[in-house]
Amino acid sequence: METARRPGARLAVAPGPEGPMTGRDEELAAILAALRTLPAVVRVTAPAGLGKTLLLGQAAGALRADGLRVLETRCPPLARPFPFGAVAELLRTVGPDLPAAPDPVTGALAELLPEAAQFLPPPPPPASDPDLARHRVFRAVRAVLAALGPTVLVVDGLQWADPDSLELLRALTLDPVPAAGLLLAGRPSEVRAAAAPHRPPGVGGAELRLTPLDEEQTARLTARRLGAPAPSVAAELHRWTGGAPHLLVQVLDRLAPAPERLDAAAVDEALRRTAAALVQPVETGSAAVDALVRACAVVGRPAEQELLATVAGLPPETAGAALLEALGTGRLTEPADCRYGLPYPLLQQAVHHAVPGPERRRAHLAAAHALLAAEPVSSAELARHLRAAGDLVGWREEAEAAVDHAVAAGDSAAATELLHQLLAEPSLPPEHRSRAALTLARVCVNTLDHQQVLAVLRRIVTTADLAVVTRGEVRLTLGLLLLNQEGDTEAAFRELECCVGELRERPDLAARAMGALAAPILAIHATQQAHWLDRAERAARLSGDPVARTGVLASRVTWLACVGDPTAWQLLAELPRNTPDQAELRQTARALCNAASGAVGWGLNEQARRYLDEGLDLAEATGMDFMQGVGRAMTLVLDWHTARLDGLEARARALHAEISEMPALRTDVLLVLAHLHALHGEFDEASAALEPLLTGGHGPDPMPFFDAHALSTRLALADGNAAQAWRALTPVLELYRTKAVWAWGCELVPEAVLAALAAGADGEARRLAEEFARHCAEHPAPAVAAGVELALGHLAVDHDPAAAADHYQRAAAVHGRIGRRYARARATELAALARLAAGQRPATPGLVEAAEEYERLGAVADSSRCAMVLREQGIGDPRAHTRRGYGEELTPRELEVARLLASGRTNREIAQVLFLSPRTVEQHVAKVLRKLRVPTRREVRTALGPRP
Repeated sequence: METARRPGARLAVAPGPEGPMTGRDEELAAILAALRTLPAVVRVTAPAGLGKTLLLGQAAGALRADGLRVLETRCPPLARPFPFGAVAELLRTVGPDLPAAPDPVTGALAELLPEAAQFLPPPPPPASDPDLARHRVFRAVRAVLAALGPTVLVVDGLQWADPDSLELLRALTLDPVPAAGLLLAGRPSEVRAAAAPHRPPGVGGAELRLTPLDEEQTARLTARRLGAPAPSVAAELHRWTGGAPHLLVQVLDRLAPAPERLDAAAVDEALRRTAAALVQPVETGSAAVDALVRACAVVGRPAEQELLATVAGLPPETAGAALLEALGTGRLTEPADCRYGLPYPLLQQAVHHAVPGPERRRAHLAAAHALLAAEPVSSAELARHLRAAGDLVGWREEAEAAVDHAVAAGDSAAATELLHQLLAEPSLPPEHRSRAALTLARVCVNTLDHQQVLAVLRRIVTTADLAVVTRGEVRLTLGLLLLNQEGDTEAAFRELECCVGELRERPDLAARAMGALAAPILAIHATQQAHWLDRAERAARLSGDPVARTGVLASRVTWLACVGDPTAWQLLAELPRNTPDQAELRQTARALCNAASGAVGWGLNEQARRYLDEGLDLAEATGMDFMQGVGRAMTLVLDWHTARLDGLEARARALHAEISEMPALRTDVLLVLAHLHALHGEFDEASAALEPLLTGGHGPDPMPFFDAHALSTRLALADGNAAQAWRALTPVLELYRTKAVWAWGCELVPEAVLAALAAGADGEARRLAEEFARHCAEHPAPAVAAGVELALGHLAVDHDPAAAADHYQRAAAVHGRIGRRYARARATELAALARLAAGQRPATPGLVEAAEEYERLGAVADSSRCAMVLREQGIGDPRAHTRRGYGEELTPRELEVARLLASGRTNREIAQVLFLSPRTVEQHVAKVLRKLRVPTRREVRTALGPRP
């Protein structure tokens, strides 16, 4: 068979305004590869909404860029399509491209193609036989294609093509024009089998069937349109759209104007608006098919034929025929054996929205009656239908039963959704409202999604018809959510103190409120917290309730762990692990995760890891979403302290996106991100991450507050702002002294001493360091011992550098024992500098050791600072002996420069971070741009990619 070849054919995609379509790269490449050699036939089949049209458009663009003539048409869904309508649309513009003396047979197209008539020979005499006339058209089309040279015909919507065009296309596939290719797309089972164009043996091409995008492809398309949203956002979009590009793009278009608000509420709103905009969610078929599709939307899940027929009001035989038609056209699918539904949840919602109200109520009532007749039936499903049918009494009964089932199964999300619906119903009787309010309070205390719950609980506690004890229990949950999830301790303590009085008849719950009032927060003095703990223990004993006793014990463990009292670790062993009572196990999980938080702060890393592993397992087993968040955040902190840095920044960002609306949880995550930014020399980013923490001194955990001020002080001192740093510390140190838990200053006090000395407040520096050392002399935590040594070293460095060096070296030894590599490197550097100041020449090995450790950790500014001092001492860069020939790869120094370029630093700022001259930085920047093959500094971030 004769073929037409194009030398040097490319498979590159010619991007349109939106660029290549994410998720269809393989299919696009297959189409282009198949059409490299003509003749060829490529068929693409897919149900509606899977991106056939966009794929064909991009393929056509790429083929044109490759030098081919491409003729396109999309067949419209007409009830009576015109004879040869698709062919006429394909060829109507080809007249100017025909040769001066075209084949006489092409005159048969003059009437069909009036736009090209002037370029065609005179038409032949009219044919008496219609079949002869059709034969002439067939021959004329072949002659035109042969005259045009290499050409690809692109036909979309093949299922709507007129019969004459279908037969002509089928003839072109059976006997191809040597220089012509066909790219045909349609829906499966919608083209008459006899007339459908097929690729015969021996003809090149491909058969492609499009499937929905998977979750990863959906995430890529979402990221391309909106940035990098949280994984949960992409997962939600995939769940609703089923990976159908047509639906996904419509939702993304509605999110695009405000990607900075890409949260769950914004996604829900975009989904709702998209569903409402799908005015004609399915093409009109027969009345029976339309009724069946509407029935599927009302049922809301894949259902059996019998149930759908009942809801649709169709006789069995009519329903059977309509079901076959709907399946054949792709309007319905069969996701499970003999169960049928709409292809995508968003389409289901759109169809349901389009059903007229009276018809919708009738259909839901029919569904409820049909479900009641078929056992077993879910109370939640029945409740949904009864509510939509207007039967509020029946809905309430079934919804309450469904809540009981969900609570028993540990499905807090389902229970919470139903309870919100019940409490939003104005006609709900008072006793039912009280019961629903109590259940919601008990279910949602461990939830991560707390904002909606807070609004409901605030409204409930002001309801006049609630019993006092009921109001107290609801208020207890409100206080716990405000304390733990929201981080609003002032409001939380108001509610908790109020509910203690309301819960006089429930000492078990009163004990829980008192235990929460003993939380180690900065707003309350330790003596007051001890008072609440004592009261909580008395209330728990009075109640005789084991859960209350376990809860108070967990609160005491939390307090003791927070202040570094080793008694906490002994009491942990007394908490139950093997009880069948889920409530007791939740209290144990709380104690374990809180104890881990304390252990991390005190440098007890192995203990912290054990407590975290056990606490997270218990929290997951008992459905404590919030405590799982606490454990995951604390795992990040532990990984930072122990220098498990691989992927740490990515994990921290992912968790922050997930809990960004929870101030109490995000504190630890932001602190880790700030440390990582500082490590990489990104000081502005570090300060920005710290900003929300510096005013959060009334949060549940004081140590992150003081640690955040410690890091902020270090950044300010590095920037030469000693006076400003010292002024900012004044109220922080006042609060620190008021709390009188001196061990909390193991990170803060050493930096505060440095700030005071740098600001000329030598007396304040001495008083603070000596107070800290005196009060912490007997504290068992290694991190506290290291902090004391650092503070005393800072105090001595100017007048007795040899003594300071000893203090620093002891701090380095402690940090080495507890695995804090960065802290050890800093203390080692300080010891070496002090020895240099004391004239002790063996000091340089310490600087070399610190520089090499900084290099391994990626601490670019610290490593460069040590290298600068060594150069001043006449010693070469200690990192040089590890260097190799990098060729066109970035050297370690160039990579440091590139990272700083990617964060928007100027050459002067890079020079300051890396302790280099601006001229040296200019040379490094030039090499970075050349090696990354980017024209300007702006493109460095994209070329470099995310930091691992």
